[in-house]
Amino acid sequence: MRQLHLSIMERSYFGESYTLSEEAQAYSKGSDSSNNTDPNYAITVSNDTAVQGTIEVANEMRWYTFRLDKKSTVTLLLNSVEELDADIYLFTLNQESYELEMIGGSAAEGKGVSEYFRHVMEPGIYYFAVAGYESIGGYAFGYYESSIDVGYEINDGMDIATEIKFDENITGVIDGPSDTDWYKITVNKRTIFKYANSMSDEFVFKYVGTDSANGSCYKLMEYKNLYDIKPGTYYFAVYSPTHSYSATKTYTICLEKVGMLCGDEEADLIAI
Repeated sequence: MRQLHLSIMERSYFGESYTLSEEAQAYSKGSDSSNNTDPNYAITVSNDTAVQGTIEVANEMRWYTFRLDKKSTVTLLLNSVEELDADIYLFTLNQESYELEMIGGSAAEGKGVSEYFRHVMEPGIYYFAVAGYESIGGYAFGYYESSIDVGYEINDGMDIATEIKFDENITGVIDGPSDTDWYKITVNKRTIFKYANSMSDEFVFKYVGTDSANGSCYKLMEYKNLYDIKPGTYYFAVYSPTHSYSATKTYTICLEKVGMLCGDEEADLIAI
């Protein structure tokens, strides 16, 4: 499972401030990519959109826009040719002043380095720029959005795994080709549990490991799908080995408690 580095900002925004004209009507639907060096002519993108473009002049910015009608997880994954160092900068539109207000982005240093922005965002109108920091050349990005599991996002790595509990039903989606949903559970007493998961064949639920020195999680009975877990913190992940994804095809996971070990931690008697 690959873990991408989220929204790294290794340098500050180097562009200018923008106020849109009222004629832009706050949400451009222009299709002529030659004009989108100005946010007034930003190109509209929607979920599961793949876009190719070119930075033709050093420090040029190519502008895009999207609207969110509900709270959503937004993902932008940008790749550029080896000769180009390009960044992503995100802006929200102030609908009273028409000013673009910067809210984040991804700006990792280095030519040909991928940029990965992923964030839970409120309803509104947004603009983003693909900014050529150094050199010129082609780029491509994917734009993805989903609203089903915003309560558990962002959880794309072990260090930002979502905390869950036994017997809690979690519904989520793998909403992009680079998405992996990480979960963790903290156990205070040796426990027997089983997986009660539901997901399509494209997705996999996997026990990844523990960061506890004396922790262990192992299967007890193959036919009953029972696991013995000792005190500690444990990590699990849902992902697609084939990079399949869908903003609407859900999975459900649940670590269902069966019982707890009675008395001594080395005992084999299960209380159910």
